Amino acid sequence: MDKDEQPETLQNTDSSLPEEQPGRPEKHRRTPRAIILYTVAIAVLLLLIAAFRSNLISIRIGRVYIGRDSGSIGVQSMFKLNQLESALDDFYFDKPDADTSVEAVAKGYVESYDDPYTVYYTPEEFASFMQSSNGVSYGIGVIVGKTDDGSLLVSRVISGGPAETAGLQAGDLITEVDGVSVADEDIQDTVQRIKGGEGTDVSLTVLRGGQTLSFSVTRGEYDIPLVSYRVLDGNIGYLYLAEFDASAEDQFLDAYHELTEEDNVSALIIDLRGNPGGLLNVDTDILDELLPDGPIVSVRDKAGNEEVTEGTNPDQIEIPLAVLVNGQTASASELFSAAVQDYGVGTIIGTQTFGKGIAQTIRQFSDGSGVKYTVEKYFTPNGRDIHQVGVTPDIVVETAEGGTEDSNPETDNQLAAAITYLEGKLQES
Repeated sequence: MDKDEQPETLQNTDSSLPEEQPGRPEKHRRTPRAIILYTVAIAVLLLLIAAFRSNLISIRIGRVYIGRDSGSIGVQSMFKLNQLESALDDFYFDKPDADTSVEAVAKGYVESYDDPYTVYYTPEEFASFMQSSNGVSYGIGVIVGKTDDGSLLVSRVISGGPAETAGLQAGDLITEVDGVSVADEDIQDTVQRIKGGEGTDVSLTVLRGGQTLSFSVTRGEYDIPLVSYRVLDGNIGYLYLAEFDASAEDQFLDAYHELTEEDNVSALIIDLRGNPGGLLNVDTDILDELLPDGPIVSVRDKAGNEEVTEGTNPDQIEIPLAVLVNGQTASASELFSAAVQDYGVGTIIGTQTFGKGIAQTIRQFSDGSGVKYTVEKYFTPNGRDIHQVGVTPDIVVETAEGGTEDSNPETDNQLAAAITYLEGKLQES
């Protein structure tokens, strides 16, 4: 140690103090540097103790892990993963890919919530999900729903899309994707497997009329036509809405005003069959055009806080209205149907809806990955909870054997039933 780093001897300069006795240890004073180091060390130690006591950390020392039991899933998971890593690092003969492991852990963690609507997306999956929400997709161009036996029912084939080019039809049942059964797979996972890079191929095994068919479909970009509309015989307007995404409001309202104002139809059919839902605010904005003043929807979060969305548009639909629904009518489209039913401004026709009365939000992380997770439950204007229940139609009409939902009254018996109902209402007026 250098001379100038040696501790200095305290000199007694106060004559009133007793002199240092022989053999008595000298008193020393610490340098400012030493005081700072001691202070920092103590502060760090106190922080570690506080974090550990608060169940915020799990400490690894060499191959020994120190942790505490905690109600926090994150802390318990970290401790368990550390234990697994320690065991596998010592004995496993190969080295896993770190990125693959991290993504697998994230997916497994989110799946443990046992909520099919809470989903973790890799960066590639999140980009695809956001792209689909904006109305453009890379895929094959079908709208599908899960059946009781686990297969995917093709409820609609997008006009001009790759699936139509390959020969798929509405009513087909997809049982395998690239040779892997879809029966025990979540529909979102299956849809992600069907989607993929532009120009790549996907193999589908399809049941059609008791016959097993195989298709190879080349994925491509396609525009999702959210709205289609026309005037049917009897001056009845028909308006199909595929999904409540960001561009749906303008498309719907343009079609609605053209039918009711320019074409001056006498009655209207809104077709929500196969509509999986979408953005709640888009749904409520559209409903505001059709409903009288009053609440449109109320949502409640985890803490029980309630928020009510009220209509602001004084206009409402004045002509007879029928809304077509089926088992793939879900989420926002179920709220639409239930609100029309609650206010009595229209009649719901078809089969029991899916039963999803909860709403999700999305969050993207810094690496491009993201998560969609359930944040609230919503209730109809009359306060009905439709989650896991669905909306029961006012007039139940099953799809006829061999029938379709192709919006052709000659083959689509549910549409034909809606036309018959509205014709009766027009005759009454």
